[in-house]
Amino acid sequence: MTTWLEVKEIYRERVEAHLKDVDDEIRRLRARYDKLDDKIRLENDERFKALQAQQAVVREKLQSLDNASDVVWEELTKEVDQAVQELKKLVTNITSDLAQEEGNTQEND
Repeated sequence: MTTWLEVKEIYRERVEAHLKDVDDEIRRLRARYDKLDDKIRLENDERFKALQAQQAVVREKLQSLDNASDVVWEELTKEVDQAVQELKKLVTNITSDLAQEEGNTQEND
């Protein structure tokens, strides 16, 4: 049988794995954007800042779980899950827009 501490650790590991995946994806996106012209990079700089801010939110909420009582654990995990989903949504939107920008750049070449 899984203990409460094990449940917490499994949850933490799952969220940290999501964060690592997002970190890797952001690095790949940034590398792709760096190949585009300065105007496009500057236009999207704020979006990358928003990604970093959302990553910080997820990490902060995840850290708040460390000292959470059993009573507030469920509510806090909902907040963490929501923050992770928002982060994934931002990455998906940027990925989609990047593909469009790359297509536009190829058409203009």
